[in-house]
Amino acid sequence: MTLLQKLFVKGLIVVLPISLTLSLLLWATVGLEGLFGGWLKNFIGEAYYVPGLGILIVFLLIIASGFLVGHYFIAQIYSLINHMLEKVPLLNAVYRPLRDLIMFLGKKDSEMGQGKIVRVELAPQVYTVGLLMRDELSEIEGLGDIRKKLVAVYVPMSFMLGGYTILVEKEKIQETTMNVDQTINLAITGWVKSKENIKEQNNNHES
Repeated sequence: MTLLQKLFVKGLIVVLPISLTLSLLLWATVGLEGLFGGWLKNFIGEAYYVPGLGILIVFLLIIASGFLVGHYFIAQIYSLINHMLEKVPLLNAVYRPLRDLIMFLGKKDSEMGQGKIVRVELAPQVYTVGLLMRDELSEIEGLGDIRKKLVAVYVPMSFMLGGYTILVEKEKIQETTMNVDQTINLAITGWVKSKENIKEQNNNHES
């Protein structure tokens, strides 16, 4: 590899992740501002509208929802809406996984009774690493008697191509000392990480 090629690759490593992250952030910001900003502009008048108020409204609505759902009356309304959405076939297929994913991402590592990082033996001397999502499946009767021996492990795929969940016997898994962030970062990059980055992540985890 020539010097020019090496410099190009190094520059790409620096520029591409930052550009994609900022582009995604900009896309989300413009989308939210356009969705709520237009309504707000019509409500208060264009003369009083300041760019960014749409995003501020979204932020305040999320904070207010988190505060109000702690009250009994609001909690009952949320429970009713939640129950209704779970009963609608098409909406349920989108709503329930999205809700569960956000609840999972909102937890700290220490709060994840499941969600531990485990090593799974797929075949003799062949392993993968994933997140322990459920440490028992005893209530799922359709799996038969073997359900009492199974756990659910989510294995993220490389380069942000999603992931898949595997059901394996408990004896096939072993807990690791890796944290969730480190595992996701390694999976996204296909485990291509510099020693410096891995050492930094380990130091952050220990601190």
